[in-house]
Amino acid sequence: FVSIFSGSFHLINEIKPLILEDWQNKLLLNYKASSVTKYRSILYSILEKAFINDVIKFNPMSKVKSPLTIKSKFKKLNDVEDEEIYPFNKDEIINILNSVTGNLYYFIVIMLYTGMRPGEIISLTWKDIDFDKKRIAVDKTTVNGKVGNVKTQSSVRYVDIIPILEYELKNLYKDSPSNEYLLLSSHNKPFYSHDIIAKRFKELLVNISIKERKLYNLRHTFASTMITQGQNILWVSRMLGHKDVSITLKVYARFIKENDEERLDKLSKIVPFFVPFINK
Repeated sequence: FVSIFSGSFHLINEIKPLILEDWQNKLLLNYKASSVTKYRSILYSILEKAFINDVIKFNPMSKVKSPLTIKSKFKKLNDVEDEEIYPFNKDEIINILNSVTGNLYYFIVIMLYTGMRPGEIISLTWKDIDFDKKRIAVDKTTVNGKVGNVKTQSSVRYVDIIPILEYELKNLYKDSPSNEYLLLSSHNKPFYSHDIIAKRFKELLVNISIKERKLYNLRHTFASTMITQGQNILWVSRMLGHKDVSITLKVYARFIKENDEERLDKLSKIVPFFVPFINK
């Protein structure tokens, strides 16, 4: 086994947690914790396969704390769910959708029109899609090739299929009626993780000269757009799979806007039932 530890060589069954921890700490001197986590994920999957095939007795990476856990800061109440909320505007979305094809296109439209998380989307099967009731069952996610439970209990939900998404899903079904999963990798298999999609999305933004943003901002685009257009915040919260609406409000409150004309019109219609009217 040729390792990436300073050019040294290690037999795979000689790699100990201490060696991995030292490798991780050295990477953290030059890279962000999020980048190191991606490298760690690749190595974890290699070692996990070795463990499954009885080459090693256990996965040594499982005993090394993730740098995101080590480096995480204690958050205050006013911290948001994701500090990097940069929704795409209308022109950017049109540019993106006109510049992409294949499974990446369908991944993007599902995320844009539902606000689902990346791992939830790559886990979808056609059994989860109910065109009659116009809803999608969301009860699983994929991490490192393993299909498991979603992020939290509140994430188990039905996501409504809006008309434009129904149109796109039916087109996708026409192209792949015999597939179990909605989206398959270039190897015609379920996606191992959404990392390759995130990479392709990043390359797409570079190619069409759109400011680089994380894939998760497609979810933020759905939420912020729906809220800006005046959709019911409870519905948006349920679509996102948030535990309660306070989380949705905390993250997206700045997108709740109305002009003075709308505000004054609403004010004129607010009449508490206990207000005494002399002339009814």
